[in-house]
Amino acid sequence: MKFGANAVTIDEAGAVVIGFADSDKNPLNYVLLQYDAADKKSGVYIELNDQRQSGYNLIHRIRFTNSAVLIELTAEGRRSLGSDPVIEIVPSAQIRDWLLVKAKMVRLLNGMVPVE
Repeated sequence: MKFGANAVTIDEAGAVVIGFADSDKNPLNYVLLQYDAADKKSGVYIELNDQRQSGYNLIHRIRFTNSAVLIELTAEGRRSLGSDPVIEIVPSAQIRDWLLVKAKMVRLLNGMVPVE
């Protein structure tokens, strides 16, 4: 699966939440990553377009490039999310300071899932 992200959100108040969406209002495609900063053992929650396509510990690895975020799923992740092995999220030009946003996501996710 591949989609363009016109909105990226990062919230560190309480649970860490990172969201990507094709629109900031009524998105058709979105990915939500979440974990409890106080209880990192519970793992990372991922949601793809609907709560019915979600679960914990379904991510094999996340790769960040200068032009995309590649979320590689485990076999269970592919089944649970009904997705291809890789979710490719391409930030649009609307995302300001992508390199700073990317660095923050790497910092937040490092240690929770393998990050490159």
